[in-house]
Amino acid sequence: MDGDYDYFERNDLDSFTFESECLASKVCKIELSHDNSGTKPGWYVSYLQVITNWPNNCSRTMFEINQWLALDEYPHSLSVTKDLCGSSQLNFNRRVNDSLLNLPSLA
Repeated sequence: MDGDYDYFERNDLDSFTFESECLASKVCKIELSHDNSGTKPGWYVSYLQVITNWPNNCSRTMFEINQWLALDEYPHSLSVTKDLCGSSQLNFNRRVNDSLLNLPSLA
């Protein structure tokens, strides 16, 4: 993260990129959390999108969050878990994203 940029501000879209080992399957479950540090630590998160991109396995998964990660806002929690594994929503996300982006079918 760039030290000069003010992340997590109202009406901003923040994007983060990292590299990891290749995954055996599509990301279908996430846990998003923070440590409540800083002067205004609460985050309102609309969604989290995971994009994987390597030669034989490209995918996008949209996780609808629509909640605060804050102790002073409902649901008064610093973390949220979203599990789409086995969900029809996971397949719907793939069909919509593949068709909008003209990605080749990976099925």
